[in-house]
Amino acid sequence: MCVSRFDETVFPFHKISSSPSLNQPPVHSQSSNPAWLSTLLYFHPCSVPSILGAPPCSNTTPDTLVPHIPVSMPSTALARKKQVLLTTTAPDYLHTEPPSFAIARHIPQWHDAMASEFAALQRQSTWSLVPPSPDQHVIGCHWVFKLKRNPDGSVARYKARLVAKGNHQMPGIDFDETFSPVVKPATVRLMLSIAAQHQWSLRQLDVSNAFLHGSLKECVYMRQPPGFVDTASPSHVCFLHKSIYGLRQAPRAWFEKFSSHLLTIGFIASQADPSLFSHCGTRK
Repeated sequence: MCVSRFDETVFPFHKISSSPSLNQPPVHSQSSNPAWLSTLLYFHPCSVPSILGAPPCSNTTPDTLVPHIPVSMPSTALARKKQVLLTTTAPDYLHTEPPSFAIARHIPQWHDAMASEFAALQRQSTWSLVPPSPDQHVIGCHWVFKLKRNPDGSVARYKARLVAKGNHQMPGIDFDETFSPVVKPATVRLMLSIAAQHQWSLRQLDVSNAFLHGSLKECVYMRQPPGFVDTASPSHVCFLHKSIYGLRQAPRAWFEKFSSHLLTIGFIASQADPSLFSHCGTRK
């Protein structure tokens, strides 16, 4: 059994009258302040009574103010520093690709690369200039620059490629089918294993400007290349006869061109992998 020590019939403070001093805030002496309050008072500009109920202290201004004087560099020294910074951070576009045609056209090596690419496109009769008409959907083009390097990292040649803005093409107007098969990794491993088993020699080839050999079935109109606008017909547009890089149907056009040529010379397409062609015959 538990008995409470509280007696409900006895109230020792019942007869004590309330004192007016109870309504007043208690007065604490400065010596009885706890340690944490003394720490606060040490950093606070007010005194102890002001925190415990006394009127707030007035803000006082220091007798002396230290003015803030900005330190600036002379204009000549600042200009010299900017010039040195620009000189050290300016990229060398003879050893890196320029980001735009506006920069590349002022560099002879890149300008020659663009001229060489434009001449190759002209030799292949990639397009013909036609007057524009309202029913044409004309897309833009831009130059893309690439450095070809030797195995030791030195620059081998400067390559400029004219790329169409395929993101401006519209389906059903200037492109239809875009799918182009890619060789399967299992096909490559199988071919290598068979060649190793029979001790066959392997050869590979790289078709220069492969996408430029594909023929187009759609009517594609493109603006003239930047920097190579025909002075006699500056407002004319390029009616593309062959594919160029950047077109949505460029990979498919190249595959159709290459596969049709292999079939005409006796190769047989595999039904398991459309990218695999075999030729069973005498060596020529």
